[in-house]
Amino acid sequence: MRGDCLVGIVWGLGLCLASPLIGRAADAKLQFLAVYEPAAGALEEHYSNVTIRALCRREGWAAYEETGGKRVTRVLIRRRGPYVRVDETLLVEEGPRLLEKGFTVRTFGPKGAFRAFREASESGFQLAALYDDRGGVFTDAIFGEYKFMLAPFGLVGFPIRQFVGQPLVNVKGMRELTVNGERLVEVSWEDAEGSEYKGTGWWRFAPDRGWIVREFAAWAKDMTPEKLRTDPNYSIQRGSVEYDEDGDEIPIMRRVSYWREREPGRRLHTETIDIEELVFGEVPEYDFTLAALGIPEPRVETHTGRFLLLFAAGVISLIIAIGLWRRFKARPAQ
Repeated sequence: MRGDCLVGIVWGLGLCLASPLIGRAADAKLQFLAVYEPAAGALEEHYSNVTIRALCRREGWAAYEETGGKRVTRVLIRRRGPYVRVDETLLVEEGPRLLEKGFTVRTFGPKGAFRAFREASESGFQLAALYDDRGGVFTDAIFGEYKFMLAPFGLVGFPIRQFVGQPLVNVKGMRELTVNGERLVEVSWEDAEGSEYKGTGWWRFAPDRGWIVREFAAWAKDMTPEKLRTDPNYSIQRGSVEYDEDGDEIPIMRRVSYWREREPGRRLHTETIDIEELVFGEVPEYDFTLAALGIPEPRVETHTGRFLLLFAAGVISLIIAIGLWRRFKARPAQ
């Protein structure tokens, strides 16, 4: 059944219940973007001026071998349009308590990008590095590492509507389903022939709540059950987002989860983010300056090209996050 059967049927947003999948990829893509882009734009606008405080737990990561594969941090994220600041506190578990060990601030603001830090025993921040971020590399790294800040409309630090809008990404189809009593729309996608990427997957949206993302799955197109079972380079990337369920005009996310699967029900490389506080509203521009941390403006030349060295504590997570962020792909893990 062709995609034009969607217009004006069922929920008034373009989904046809008579067929779970839409015909030609071009038709499916146009139909999806027509109903999704306005809602996604509203979500993006609200989440572009926001303050988020969250507790992040990672488990099963080889990068954190000294702590049993675990890492616990508390982050405070501030966004003001294109500017972003992440205050991260490294926590150490001692019994039921979480003790603060060190603090790192990564910022892209009106005067450029920088990284600062302080130890738990210190009272003031020290400047670690300045960056010339005209190419956006440092900012991209922040959104890759803390991808959950865009979870309602992106999940991997990259807006879905921008990803789908790329010429070599196809929408295979849409179907309506019910999960835990809620009506969802599953949108499946794949990289077109000729793309350097070879990914496929789906998102599940809640159209009655502004098309927020509920969950996603993504994997390499050449993956087979046998490869998934025997080849450690293959896995399914999974993610889910939970929200306040009190009917807010703009849904407020409360928990974001990412993991890999190689068999049903078994989660590997998990990352769970519990949102402790989320407040919409413009953040003062001053918060994105060195002065906000009590650091004087330095009289040195701006450094470039060294930002990856400063993400050593989470390098494996960063590689995976940026790999997903770049095109919302699932490819064989490296």
